[in-house]
Amino acid sequence: MSAAADPAHFSETQYTQILGSEFSALEPENAMKFGPIHPRPNTDAQPYDFAPADQLVSFAKQRGMKVRGHTLVWHQQNPDWLTTGALSSSQLSQVLQDHITTVMTHFGADVYAWDVVHEAFEDNGTLRNTLWYDQPGIGFAGQGNKIRGASISGGARGGSQRETHL
Repeated sequence: MSAAADPAHFSETQYTQILGSEFSALEPENAMKFGPIHPRPNTDAQPYDFAPADQLVSFAKQRGMKVRGHTLVWHQQNPDWLTTGALSSSQLSQVLQDHITTVMTHFGADVYAWDVVHEAFEDNGTLRNTLWYDQPGIGFAGQGNKIRGASISGGARGGSQRETHL
C-alpha cells in the first residue's frame, strides 16, 4: 500500500512512524512536480531543485519502500518562467524533453514507476487545454511518452522496464 508524502513533515515523529510502518511505497505530494523540482529556467546555473524529492527517496530507501514518481507533466504547478515566458512550440518541446530526461535520469532506478502526464482529461472525457496540449506540435501525451521511452532506452532507468501512466 502506498501513500502520498511531503518531505517537509519528515521532522514529525508520528508522521514518519506511520509512513514507515503502515506503507510499502511512497509518492511525493508535490516534490517531483514541474514547478517545485524545476523552479528556474535552464539558462539559470541551478535550474533544478532536487533536495525535497531526494529527501523523500532517501527516506523510502532507508525503509525498503518503493517510490512512484509523481508527476512529469501536469497542467498545474508549472513555474512562472514557463507559463509567462512566451516560449515557442519548439522551445517548449525542448524544455519538456530536457525536463523529463533530467528528472528521470536523476532518480534512475530509485523510482519504480512514473505518472508521465497527470490529469490529461477533463471530467467530460475531452483532452484538457493546457500549456502542453495547446501548443502546436507538443501533444503532451505522445511527446511525454516518447521522451520517457527514449530516457528508458538511454539508460535513465537503469535498463529495467518501468510502468508509466497517463
